[in-house]
Amino acid sequence: MLTKAADLIANPTKYNKSTSYGAAGYAKNLVFDKETGEVKETSQIRFIDTEKIQEEEKYDGYYAIVTSEVDKTDSNIINAYRGLWKIEESFKITKSTLGARPVYLSLDAHINAHFLICFIALTIARLTEMRLDNKYPFSKIVIL
Repeated sequence: MLTKAADLIANPTKYNKSTSYGAAGYAKNLVFDKETGEVKETSQIRFIDTEKIQEEEKYDGYYAIVTSEVDKTDSNIINAYRGLWKIEESFKITKSTLGARPVYLSLDAHINAHFLICFIALTIARLTEMRLDNKYPFSKIVIL
């Protein structure tokens, strides 16, 4: 990101608001045209915001979790957050390994049956993972 920010300062015409996303936060005195999103030429000198970099370096290696669950313990919140990746992984497995997408069916009953079979397969896989004490991920279970 810092390399991109340095390049953005050196070659501002190469970037616009959408292609400089993230890196622009580390560059000072950047002005974007509201209509085109291009970097505007100004009399101000563009430079890297070292204060912002130093401030953000304090948090390198840490993750911040923002929640409205003020009554839960820290460990409960962390465990719930860690569980979110299981949901994302389930979507990935359903689409790729179980072949839920693309759907080459046209009748509603066939489409529903297709997704029901995928969901049952995912449920069986997750139950198998649990029965194996989560020692093996889904990818290893499928190979076995």
